[in-house]
Amino acid sequence: MLAHAIWGASGRRQLVARFRPATAAAAMLLGAIAITPSSAGILDPLNPFASSTGPATPEERARREQARTELYDRLSPGYGMSVPFVSDGSVAALQQGIERYRQIVAAGGWPAVSGTVTLRLGDSGSDIVAIRRQLAMTGDLASGGMESPVFDGEFQEALARFQIRNGVRVSGFVDARTLAALNVSAQERLQQLETNLARVRSLMKINKAARYVLVNVPAFTLQAVDRGSLALASNVVVGKPARATPAVSAQIVEVNFYPTWTVPESIAHADLIPKLRKDPSYFTEEHFSVVAKGGSLNPAAIDWNAPEVVNYRFVQDPGTFNALGVVRINMPNKHSVYMHDTPLKQLFSQSARAFSSGCVRVQQVLDLVAWLLAPQGWTLEKVQAAAENGKSTQRGAGKIGAGAFRLSHGVRVGKRHGAVQARHLWPRRAGRRATPKARARSSPSSAAPSRLSRAGAQNPRLIQASQADYFSAGAHRRARHHNATTRRRCGFRQGG
Repeated sequence: MLAHAIWGASGRRQLVARFRPATAAAAMLLGAIAITPSSAGILDPLNPFASSTGPATPEERARREQARTELYDRLSPGYGMSVPFVSDGSVAALQQGIERYRQIVAAGGWPAVSGTVTLRLGDSGSDIVAIRRQLAMTGDLASGGMESPVFDGEFQEALARFQIRNGVRVSGFVDARTLAALNVSAQERLQQLETNLARVRSLMKINKAARYVLVNVPAFTLQAVDRGSLALASNVVVGKPARATPAVSAQIVEVNFYPTWTVPESIAHADLIPKLRKDPSYFTEEHFSVVAKGGSLNPAAIDWNAPEVVNYRFVQDPGTFNALGVVRINMPNKHSVYMHDTPLKQLFSQSARAFSSGCVRVQQVLDLVAWLLAPQGWTLEKVQAAAENGKSTQRGAGKIGAGAFRLSHGVRVGKRHGAVQARHLWPRRAGRRATPKARARSSPSSAAPSRLSRAGAQNPRLIQASQADYFSAGAHRRARHHNATTRRRCGFRQGG
């Protein structure tokens, strides 16, 4: 690592570092700051406020999303994982990051950004200078462009790098989540890295297992590790803040193709039964069956307002519509959480993926199953065939270690860029529910609901899938009968 000091316009000594390609450690945090759009700016395909002629057309929105996607696809490969979360390489990366941030803190850190408006291409001002200085210190921007007050293409690309590192949606402009991440101090980042180093070292014993699967909850990422090498990485959806995925250690023992879903009692009482009392047709439309002590019941003959309804057991039939998708990976544990497929594939494209009730939905679930069953001669083609034939089957997976962990703010290791990466940590340890005050304090961004609302106006299926509960779609579900598979949740025993 090479570093030199520069005196900024304020007279404060600032450290600007140039880093050779290297692995990197991550500290995970987002905050919430409300800002409002500016009326200034020039035409920008990434900018949702660029049009002055009224609401954007579907074609304009599609062009903006395509531009954002292209920017992300071009820059993101350098920030992927190259070593296991818990490994000597991860420890070395954290040590490098700590040394780097100690130098930044000793030089005075970076200036806070006081802006209250959205900054976008063509804007100028002192806030852009402050952001440029931070981006130069963190290696996202060449130090030569530090003092320009203009939001130009170079700045936009550096900002996109920062957004990728911090798990913020690549927007191409400074929005609320980006501003919140920018205003996390260098001292706080350093403390996160030091805490993570101690925790990674405490987890190193997991490498005694030849093969294991590990979920990094704040990073929304899963890894399969084979004899110390990274065999597979996948995006995941984890528990929402109020029903967070717990820290768990277990063994994967079985894979179920086309599983049924038995609705947990707490979910049946709180969500399903009230829904059925309002709309009995929901029962058959969602492919449920009901079982009482005497056996299966005819739903048409049930008085859903009768008190004995709370004693019924509800089971969803297997199929692509099922809340668990076409595969469930069993790993017995006291929390009753597991890994599974999902019909809600669109949620994997979100930057923050805390939507479940505790279980872990795996994007590359068929690849994971193929890896789990490989010692038994299963190939990816064989797994895909089992996932397409519609038959409910079970396959023993031996005993493969599995776990979910919650570092102080997680760990990521970049393939090329020496870059500390950051993600938000939900405010709950396993088995302890966050208070409303704590949830409000640590919400990733006050802009998150409005962002989802804006996306929902363009794609109602996304907002349905992203909000609170599986059974609470209400009138929206009647209006969108074709999308009956939205708003799934994992069968998770509350408070387990």
